[in-house]
Amino acid sequence: MEKRTNREVLEQFVELPGKTIIDVGCGDGSLVRLLTRRGAHVTGIEASPKQLALARAAETVGDERYIQGHAEELPADSRSADIVIFLNSLHHVDVDD
Repeated sequence: MEKRTNREVLEQFVELPGKTIIDVGCGDGSLVRLLTRRGAHVTGIEASPKQLALARAAETVGDERYIQGHAEELPADSRSADIVIFLNSLHHVDVDD
């Protein structure tokens, strides 16, 4: 069996064009930009000022945006996204939260 990346699996199983997506723990924004290139409207949420600065410094590919915030209190209205992604970030959320 061929090993695939998380991104490849995500692209295969999630209909992206036109979807509103929140990427929690977006890091440098690479997944946000990939999803935006695939036709999604993506907001990256990042707690780390260093990572957020990297994401914001990268050249935009569409209408993506980046906001500082935490998974426990997402800076987004309820039901404002079709999909919320925690790719390699959920382990940072305290179990009690």
